[in-house]
Amino acid sequence: MPGITHLEEFQQPALRALVDESEQDAPISFADRFLPTENVFSRNFAGDIIKTNNFLAGYIGKGSEPPTVDRNEIASYMGEIAQFGLQDIVTYSEIEALHEAQNNARYQDAIDRITVRAVDIVDATRRLIQLAKAEALCKGELSTNRNKIKFDFDFGIPAENKVALTGGNDFSSPDFDILGFLEEQVQAYSDLNRRLPETMLMSRQVLQMMLKNEQIIAEAGRSEGSNRASQANLNNVLQEFGLPSIEVVLDRAITYKDNETSDTLSNEFLPVNRIVMASSGAGKYLLGPTLENNFQPGILLTAEDKKKPVMSVVETVGAGFPVLENPFLVKHLDVFTP
Repeated sequence: MPGITHLEEFQQPALRALVDESEQDAPISFADRFLPTENVFSRNFAGDIIKTNNFLAGYIGKGSEPPTVDRNEIASYMGEIAQFGLQDIVTYSEIEALHEAQNNARYQDAIDRITVRAVDIVDATRRLIQLAKAEALCKGELSTNRNKIKFDFDFGIPAENKVALTGGNDFSSPDFDILGFLEEQVQAYSDLNRRLPETMLMSRQVLQMMLKNEQIIAEAGRSEGSNRASQANLNNVLQEFGLPSIEVVLDRAITYKDNETSDTLSNEFLPVNRIVMASSGAGKYLLGPTLENNFQPGILLTAEDKKKPVMSVVETVGAGFPVLENPFLVKHLDVFTP
């Protein structure tokens, strides 16, 4: 049968090597620091998350029904919800070009093009994991809509760790007491956790407001008439006041192609107006086993030939879910009104 699976490059040993090689090149993100990935081997790992985690609130709505708080009922859906994966279609014309290649150079070029796309979907699959981690950390909740079942997970960040400033008395005002506000929030964090937050994650928009703040400019010792401080100035001021360093999240969304709709989706994980105080030990991402991967955890890359219509499908399969084991180590500060 025409396709690609008879080729050594698209058989399981070679595909697994592609996954392993790309993993070595994957950068460590801020989400990885606070929710590192942990392999688990239990087939019921996803349901166990719901049943055993003390902080994962059971707020799940199914379709138009009211939300359910029955953990056993929620757990019954988790196997499906934890599944993730992406696919790429090798079309009839691409398969035809591969088989009609007249010389080794054209043949290898066709192989390389498909291989590059296979690596692309592996990388995109890892971005789905990053998205789940980042949403748990920066939003405190995770929503999904699959097969007409809607799920909304609340990770249990305590109410006292969610602070919102009101319009007119927030970071958008150049004379707002940013340092006093941050000192107050860091002290509350320390009182709760007996430790200081390791960092403050924020958008470029929040950063720009801080750099234009009159108090920051004055404390930085900028020359008279200056209307902004530099990021280096800001870091020095924060250090002098015993406050955590800042980490600017340049890209607050992750983009991927949805398998069910073929739409390109962009999911924002960090609200533009939010500062996230966080420390290591907040949680982890559980990467579980799948049937397709012989009940082993990890991302599996597969290739399959189809007859009607003639095409080949290169696909990733995995299963995982984030858990905030210590949600009190995460604090959300909404510092202006978008």
